[in-house]
Amino acid sequence: MASQRDTGLDDAQVAHLRQAIADGRRPRVRVMGSQFPVATTGTVVRVGDPVRDGADFVMVRIKVGGVSDELGFSPSELSVVGRGRAGAPLAEAGARASTQQTSAPRVRTSRTSQPDQAVVVEAVALPAKRRGGKGTARRSAAATTTTPASPTVPTRSKAATAGRRAAAAPAVTITIASAGSSWSVSASRGARAVVKKAPAAPGVVTAIAALLNLQEVEDAVAAVNGAALGEAEARADKLRAELAEIEAVLVSHQPPQ
Repeated sequence: MASQRDTGLDDAQVAHLRQAIADGRRPRVRVMGSQFPVATTGTVVRVGDPVRDGADFVMVRIKVGGVSDELGFSPSELSVVGRGRAGAPLAEAGARASTQQTSAPRVRTSRTSQPDQAVVVEAVALPAKRRGGKGTARRSAAATTTTPASPTVPTRSKAATAGRRAAAAPAVTITIASAGSSWSVSASRGARAVVKKAPAAPGVVTAIAALLNLQEVEDAVAAVNGAALGEAEARADKLRAELAEIEAVLVSHQPPQ
């Protein structure tokens, strides 16, 4: 059986995804792009409105490098998973939309709310050809005509998309905790722990509290370190007194000069 080609989602498949989400299902799609490993798939969690949410209005939960995250994609960056149970509804929706096309050109017009902006008319000829009992559609080159207008709408570059997605990194949590007179540092990235209770010097914690410039944090750290410092000084004084007594005993055992 031939594999499904990665050609993006058409309008019928996007509509099917939106209906599946409304029905409480979680359909899966394949994510295309050089920044993702080959055959990366994810679960669609929301299908928004392209007018309100922009071009990347399909939210997909993916897992890359052991970290799960929700990212926005445009339909052209997604494709059906396959002909199996997960991808059959989307493939069938696309097939029904293809069989309803005729050889007459299809005209799609995008209008803007401002009268002085450009009106783009895209004519696409879709001749259908059947071979061996299975219909295959070949799309001819699209002819695009734009009326003159002063402003031009910039297209979304791949660099801008990659930069926006890079900003959606997993949350990092750093915890500094005391246990008696000692301190430890723990850190996690998303749901994955990267450092677990690494020892931290009291002086380092005091410096961090001072850099944060939060009086409540400085007072809390000073309370722990002050009590620990007082106990250490008292113990040091006791040990010095004991050492002085032992040295006096040693001196008493020396013969007179």
